[in-house]
Amino acid sequence: MPTAPAPAVSVLMPVYNGGRFLAAAVDSVLRQTMRDIELIAIDDGSQDASAAVLAEFAARDDRVRVFTQENQGIVAALNRALALARAPLVARMDADDIARPDRLDRQCTFLREHPDILAVSGGMDVIGEDGVYIETILFPTLPETIAGELPHRSVVAHPAVMMRAGSVRDVGGYRQVARYAEDYDLWLRLNEAGPIANLADVVLSYRRHGSSTSSVRLIEQQLAAVAVRAAARQRRMGRPDPLAAAERATRVAPLTYAGLRSLLQVERIPKDLAFAFFRETLSRAGQMNAIGPWLRLYARHGLWEIDRKGSRVIMLVGARLLLRQYRKGAGAFGLLPYACLLAMAACRHPITALRDLRQLKQWRLLAQHGLLHPTTDIDSD
Repeated sequence: MPTAPAPAVSVLMPVYNGGRFLAAAVDSVLRQTMRDIELIAIDDGSQDASAAVLAEFAARDDRVRVFTQENQGIVAALNRALALARAPLVARMDADDIARPDRLDRQCTFLREHPDILAVSGGMDVIGEDGVYIETILFPTLPETIAGELPHRSVVAHPAVMMRAGSVRDVGGYRQVARYAEDYDLWLRLNEAGPIANLADVVLSYRRHGSSTSSVRLIEQQLAAVAVRAAARQRRMGRPDPLAAAERATRVAPLTYAGLRSLLQVERIPKDLAFAFFRETLSRAGQMNAIGPWLRLYARHGLWEIDRKGSRVIMLVGARLLLRQYRKGAGAFGLLPYACLLAMAACRHPITALRDLRQLKQWRLLAQHGLLHPTTDIDSD
């Protein structure tokens, strides 16, 4: 029996308890203006009705290929989907997002017109659980700008990306050791092989809800981001990748701050990476109910691994967040973590704290006029 010709694009969709968003996500893929596609859905041990939803779509449309497995996590699901993909181009799609109708067509055209580009993503509209618009997130478009930003932050939207399948396989696919930042790790390694770009326009609606990984795994995700940045830094210096050996291990343990030192084979996390972790995580911890764990990490590690300049920024961010919580009507319990943060940082760097206290009026004026952002770097005196 003759084998069906390979499609132009394989869409990779890992599914775990897709719930009420799954049907809309699959439907947005099948309604693309580009018809020459296949959707590879990996049901990663879902315990809800996801398997039935996928089976119904597969029965109606032969472009849908469904595979089931015991729950192994998103990295294993993505690598299995990548191995099963028949197309030269693979596109990512999450089970709770909605692709714009022309997304795949536009990205496929872009990669055909730019044969040197290995991956292209685009902007995203953020929507809530009810589908109501929240905000638009756009990213740098030029490969040179993206290459300059990637060592410091991820500027490629994973749910909206299309990649050359061969290039992704050549760099080793997704790595379990980088879980919760597996996409960022892939961009850093892929960019070492060739350029990455972004379309200037929105290509996808990204659904933000309480069960998303970025909400429930904030600290582990940020620790993983530090790990992949440090590993990329070592590779750029011509040194072995410190994550490679861990990836070959039979079991990858959950990442902790202390475990990160062991993983990177260092006595202390580099100051700039430690600072970036604590600053970026603090700015989001209060919104994601992670301020308690963050404060414990800061007391144990951050006080000693962040220098005076970095501590000053942490204090300013903490003060701004304390003020924000107070204006929202938070009680003493909600304000206590931020007060503890300020007290610990002030005890660790008393001179810096006294200088900033004398400038309190100026900081308040900046905050009132919206000129002091929680993640702004403040130069030391």
